[in-house]
Amino acid sequence: MTAAGTPPTRRRPDPRTHLDVIDLGRSDWRLLRKVRLLAVNEAPHAFVRTWREEWVLRDKDWIDRFTGRRWVAARTGADVVAIACLAPPNPCLDPPHAYFMESVWVEPSHRRQGVLRRVVDQVEARARGNGATELRLWVLDTNESAADAYVKLGFSPALDSDQPTSKRTDASAVVMERLYCRPVLGW
Repeated sequence: MTAAGTPPTRRRPDPRTHLDVIDLGRSDWRLLRKVRLLAVNEAPHAFVRTWREEWVLRDKDWIDRFTGRRWVAARTGADVVAIACLAPPNPCLDPPHAYFMESVWVEPSHRRQGVLRRVVDQVEARARGNGATELRLWVLDTNESAADAYVKLGFSPALDSDQPTSKRTDASAVVMERLYCRPVLGW
């Protein structure tokens, strides 16, 4: 009872404050497709591939995105509010213990609330489990807010790492991407 003699009211928990970061499996390919299409549509400046390029992919192509990769998703209740992928190093180009984080997206209403940090932590834990000592990611030069967020999470831009993409700006300039790296914590 409260001081006024009325029973206390129970508050329902805000679903935005309860965040689960989960691993996705091959059977979750439809969920991945749905969220990836949403991501590319919402933030076309952040991805090399276009919504149309993603839309026309066959079911098998979506299932194949799980081969050799680990996908994670952050959700509040049944709603997925973020995704990311952990990809192994390219054996021809990269050091063997440098894994890549790719296809990262956080739903706009959940940005700047620690969701990206939780997703990066989960991806990093999976990378550590694979023996990674470094986590890398490419950021398009048209996505300054992502670059700023990754720097706040301890990533540093690699010197002389800029490379062109197939993406073009509205003025037909080539969009560049820059490599960001950070040591895997716990090594």
